[in-house]
Amino acid sequence: MLSNASMLPLGALMIGLAGPIVALVYERGAFDHQAASLVASLLIAYGVGMPAYLARDVLVRVFYALGDANTPFRWSVGGIGLNALFDWLLVGGPTPWTGLLLPKLYFGAPGLVLATALVNILTGAGLLLVLHRRLGGLPLGTWGTDTGKLLVASVVGGGAAWLLATRVSWPAGLLGLLLQNGLCAALAVGVYGSLGSWAGVPEVRELLRGLRPRRG
Repeated sequence: MLSNASMLPLGALMIGLAGPIVALVYERGAFDHQAASLVASLLIAYGVGMPAYLARDVLVRVFYALGDANTPFRWSVGGIGLNALFDWLLVGGPTPWTGLLLPKLYFGAPGLVLATALVNILTGAGLLLVLHRRLGGLPLGTWGTDTGKLLVASVVGGGAAWLLATRVSWPAGLLGLLLQNGLCAALAVGVYGSLGSWAGVPEVRELLRGLRPRRG
């Protein structure tokens, strides 16, 4: 749950501020606005898949701690096959004879990232169910409810950041990008923290306590 509490808002922030983030980091010289738009679409796709990636990574380490490396290995091998299938589907199902069989599913380069996200979601869910049976039961209902609350808080926070980023006329240049990214990110974190705390998710309160400055 702690991984969800940290990665869901980060993913929403990457989606909401994809354009300003890429412009701040990369948009220099030959890296023009068109290139920044392409990389921003990739960042959005990565933002969608980041929570699932970290959750699956944590579950793999839990199995290693239990002395079981075979289970995550088998799921990883299956994930390789699924990744190849989803890669093919999400770039339109290309064939050497008829072109794209599924043009409506053509997402270009972001489709490859989304395919990896889907694999992480499926393999992570499978590993969680195996762990649930092995440990004699996990509070999956509570985790699911809290994850839903975190998802709503993250979407609202990311949406608030996007609205602020797109509705305000920010100064041009590096200073404007720094202000845009910094203030919008702060707004997203504030909204997420407020909603998560109000919803009673303990992991959000734990994260907020960690962000507070400590007194000597």
